[in-house]
Amino acid sequence: MCVTIPKVQDIKKKALYNFRMQVSNKVYFYLSGIALIICSYFSEGFLHVDEHFQILEFINYKLGLTPLVDLAWEFPAKIRPWIQPFFYYHLVKFFSFLGINSPFTWAWLLRLTTVALTITNFYFVKKYFSKKVFLLTIFFYPLIYLGARLSSEAVGGAIFYLAYIFLTYEDSKDSKTQILTGALLALSFYIRFQIGIMIAALALHEILINKISFKRFSNICIGFFSVVAICLLIDKWGYGEYAFSPWNYLYQNLVLGKASGYGVSPFYDYFIQIFRKLPFPIGALLIFSHIYYWVKRPKDPITWTTLSFFIVHSMIGHKETRFLFPMCWFAPIIFKYTLDQFQKFKITKYALYLTIVVNLAIFSIVLFRRAHISIDYFRYLSKNPITKVYVLGNTFPFYLAKLKFNFYNKIRPIEIPLESSKNLSVVKEDTFYVFASRGNQFFDINEHKNCNILYSSYPSWVLNYNIGNWIKRSKFWSLHKCTK
Repeated sequence: MCVTIPKVQDIKKKALYNFRMQVSNKVYFYLSGIALIICSYFSEGFLHVDEHFQILEFINYKLGLTPLVDLAWEFPAKIRPWIQPFFYYHLVKFFSFLGINSPFTWAWLLRLTTVALTITNFYFVKKYFSKKVFLLTIFFYPLIYLGARLSSEAVGGAIFYLAYIFLTYEDSKDSKTQILTGALLALSFYIRFQIGIMIAALALHEILINKISFKRFSNICIGFFSVVAICLLIDKWGYGEYAFSPWNYLYQNLVLGKASGYGVSPFYDYFIQIFRKLPFPIGALLIFSHIYYWVKRPKDPITWTTLSFFIVHSMIGHKETRFLFPMCWFAPIIFKYTLDQFQKFKITKYALYLTIVVNLAIFSIVLFRRAHISIDYFRYLSKNPITKVYVLGNTFPFYLAKLKFNFYNKIRPIEIPLESSKNLSVVKEDTFYVFASRGNQFFDINEHKNCNILYSSYPSWVLNYNIGNWIKRSKFWSLHKCTK
């Protein structure tokens, strides 16, 4: 029998290759952490008003700074869980104890908690998955952007993914890990109730496919229901009385149909939304890769969780792209699998190169992009408070989505509607302020010689490059001081 003894040079080359792989993965990991911190700093505001009114305003209510009457209808209906506001409230109290009293700084420091969670997920992806999946994960621009958000979709989805890793890759015989997995699953559910669909699908997969042992399943249940019990107590702290918010949420939105009041779409609309809202070819490839993965791997736990999540959401009339955010964490795994199956085709290489270029281009923009236009305006008024402002158009900065903003500004100006800039002459005050939310309104006000710009969401130098009159057609905020 012949035994082939590897050459010393081959052993050294392999060792050097493994060392370089470890070093490069560490470098990418640290770079991703830096990118997340940068994104969290610049990504001020919210992707959807729920992120503000059902988290920050709930915190502000507990701080005694937001009146009860200013809270969203979800508060009297008791449909929102308090686990996030509870955690953030105590962090804000700690920040105040340290002498940090700016709500803008509070919001950034709170976003850093999501950054820490995202970095934790990146660490376990680096530990358990291939380098391709790791790189696809840390450079997938939606995950970087969501990794700096406070929204329930972002935080709940990240925690569920962490629970999935613990369930699938961590030591399955360790009782503490099993209890922790159950706790994470419950936490993800109580942050975002819709994740219960993914949890149920994952549980069925463990029972029917993996034949999970009774002991392991029991430990997961102990962790799960322990956290549910704690969340019930936290909801009592938030609402002032016992409330089972998961049932309230289901009853209000599905039984009473409150969700449908925000608009309904056909079953297939998510395909259209993804194709339209994600740049080509990323949206198209995500749709194709998911369908291909679901068909080719019907017994895979990722198929069970993501497909069930997608089908149930497609069956619900009201659809928003953000509802699918929890699926984003699994997209790199699904995309890598599909890529491997089609790597022999030349077109795959070109599609991959185009995807990388487009993704990295948006990645670089996302790092420095604010989430909402309002925050700089609020910051300006926090330093330069005014008591009254005339508003051109239908955008009232402190009354978006028919709800009042209280978190960022203790002094909010009274907002008075003004139909047109032609009505400026009708204003009785000798000195007054005018707010505009569109470029055409900005230029209309500037035609009045006695009006000066105090604030603009565009830097002053940008206003000098109005090529093709694009500013007039754009959405940007400005504040003007006018005199008679």
